[in-house]
Amino acid sequence: MKNFYTRREKSRIEWACRRGMLELDIIITSFFENCFDELTQNEKRSFATLLEYSDPDLFSWIIGYSRSKNLEHALLVDKIISYNLNQGY
Repeated sequence: MKNFYTRREKSRIEWACRRGMLELDIIITSFFENCFDELTQNEKRSFATLLEYSDPDLFSWIIGYSRSKNLEHALLVDKIISYNLNQGY
């Protein structure tokens, strides 16, 4: 399958993974570095838009305090959580 993301676009997404909260920075950056290329194009788009949310929202979803009302984002957060649990985070 063709990668629809140029190196520049992917670099912008990687930069957006850098958060104000160290915990989110570690969790999201690790997922990006190890899993982004394996996501479907829809999941990649969803990941990019997920990063537009505030740190408190993302933290709440990843910790499990609440869940995104956007199903695509909620499912992607589930993947991020699962990946990080398998990594021991």
